[in-house]
Amino acid sequence: MSEEANINLEVNLDDAQDFVTVPAEVYELQVVSAEPATAKSSGRAMIKLRLSLMEQPEEGVASDIYTNLMLPTPDQEKPKYVATVNRIKQFIQAFNLDLSGKIDSEAICEAAEGATGYALLDVEEGYDGTPRNTVKRYVVAP
Repeated sequence: MSEEANINLEVNLDDAQDFVTVPAEVYELQVVSAEPATAKSSGRAMIKLRLSLMEQPEEGVASDIYTNLMLPTPDQEKPKYVATVNRIKQFIQAFNLDLSGKIDSEAICEAAEGATGYALLDVEEGYDGTPRNTVKRYVVAP
């Protein structure tokens, strides 16, 4: 192993703590990252979002929120297509993204990174059985 690969962490693992969830309500968030991707299960195009609370709770540290913004496809049933387009519209309006008429996954990702906006968060059971925050819907600033 080279010297460059060995990094002394200088941390006390006893200081490690579990992340906390915040109650279901509207929060200001920042887009930490947004990248085009393909859903493994359906093969549909989507945008992978990583969102961070602008203010951490008084007690503990809340984890970033990882969520997907599915993109519409012409073969979707009309109700699902409309719901997908509405979710994208909510996101664009909530984070006040200026897309200048160009709406595609790359333009959305580029405009979104670093943007702040609001979302109604919910609490759901995560894959490992612990509670986690999820985005219920995006909302324009309260």
